[in-house]
Amino acid sequence: MNFFDLVLAIKKAIEHLIELIFEPIFWNTSSAMTIIETIEQEQLRTDLTPFEVGDTIRVHTRVIEGDKERIQIYTGIVIGRRGTGINASFTVRRVSYGEGVERVFPLHSSGIAKIEVEKRGSVRRSKLNYLRTRKGKSATTVKERAADK
Repeated sequence: MNFFDLVLAIKKAIEHLIELIFEPIFWNTSSAMTIIETIEQEQLRTDLTPFEVGDTIRVHTRVIEGDKERIQIYTGIVIGRRGTGINASFTVRRVSYGEGVERVFPLHSSGIAKIEVEKRGSVRRSKLNYLRTRKGKSATTVKERAADK
């Protein structure tokens, strides 16, 4: 065995030792992600009514006051959705006493009792930010979608 072979053998031995020492410290990221994804899948709600941007919906939220719980209904137009999985949320806008009010709801929150779709809207945008600048009835209505869809 010459000097070059000896150096290669030492290098391989050192790499093997480093791998044995540091392997438990570094996670296998693919297995960690699958663990997180399975936990998220357990938290997702399956009982929600499907709705889209432009729909007029009624969100029944749970409100806890002291030791009592009641349901409060928030009605408005869905002006946007964002996120996927457990991080999904949607924004509902309504005009209350002449003032525009928006509220963001986490889609899979336990604070939402149920979601009802009043009207299906037909829009060509994923975010309806242009409704913020409108006044009167045009601020609260979008074109209605055909019933066959």
